[in-house]
Amino acid sequence: MKLVFTLLFACMMAVPSWAQTGTLTGTLTGKVYDAQRNEPLIGATVVVNGNTQLGAFTDVDGRYFIPNVAPGSHALTVNYVSYNVTQIGNIALKAGETVTVDVAMGSQANQLKQIVVTSSRTQESINSLLTVQKNSATVQDGVSADLIKRSPDKNSSDVLKRIAGTTIQDGKFVIVRGLSDKYNNAMLNGTPLPSTEPDKKNFSFDLIPANMLESIVIVKTAQPDLPGDFAGGIIQQNLKDVPDKSFVNLSVGGGYHSSTTFKDFYSFNRGKQGWLGLDDGTQKFPSAFPESRSKYLDDYTKAERLPLAKLFTNSWDTTRLKASPNQSYALSAGWNPSALRNKTGVLFSVNYNNARRTDEQIRADF
Repeated sequence: MKLVFTLLFACMMAVPSWAQTGTLTGTLTGKVYDAQRNEPLIGATVVVNGNTQLGAFTDVDGRYFIPNVAPGSHALTVNYVSYNVTQIGNIALKAGETVTVDVAMGSQANQLKQIVVTSSRTQESINSLLTVQKNSATVQDGVSADLIKRSPDKNSSDVLKRIAGTTIQDGKFVIVRGLSDKYNNAMLNGTPLPSTEPDKKNFSFDLIPANMLESIVIVKTAQPDLPGDFAGGIIQQNLKDVPDKSFVNLSVGGGYHSSTTFKDFYSFNRGKQGWLGLDDGTQKFPSAFPESRSKYLDDYTKAERLPLAKLFTNSWDTTRLKASPNQSYALSAGWNPSALRNKTGVLFSVNYNNARRTDEQIRADF
């Protein structure tokens, strides 16, 4: 019983003590806001000077609440990102009192230094090409460099075969959506290309090596910044930019043709440079032969034409050989001198292709 009375007496004595202790402190509260726009600042730090353990963060309304502050004269320090540090002094606080102190903070944006973020954007990936197509207001399709390098394509015409709605005629002229090559436009790095044929409008797409391409895009509907004189499409060929570092790439390809490879193959006499596609003079016209058909017909009589015809080598024999497998080689190189800081570079590419095929023809002359 004595123990129970002792505990009850202790509790009765403690209540007045706690109540008395609570009246020995006060509370600081208020709102922190932007001085110009009068908007609350969320997450500002408010600290009582001289006691770093007494402080608070402002809530979503910009309000703070600091309890258990000893009576006396105090000062507040308020911090917020991109704002000037603000101090409020001579705050008189009495025991059991709540004092409201609102703080207006001025922006220090004019004192911030410039922040420059430097990055590079690669345009050779399929993701970059898909992003351009997604953000474009026109209908377009294309192939990027990372897909080209994984294919055996040798030039632009081979790459264009992989784009939907496109076919290649004579190995170099493009047909878009069934429309003839004269209804299409060709561009190189945003610049229109002239026709490669003297008598009609078209472009030979076998002139540009595939490993020099960054991407090929076919625009199929009109847009303000492109020529509008087309009905099929605008073929945009974008070459690779100055390389970031020097490189050398070599690709080798081969093929098998069931009608020719490792079989007897008959060809005309191509000369010593025939394997390069060049004529060493074997197929050259005799120097005394007229240089044009009109001159041959107009300037010479029938009797004079017979000696001219005899100037040619009367050889109609074919060359017999074993046809080797089809071969293709592509060498590309890039040079970026570090002293020029990526302002100037060199891109080089050379392709070689050797393939044999047979064409069967039936002639009926009467």
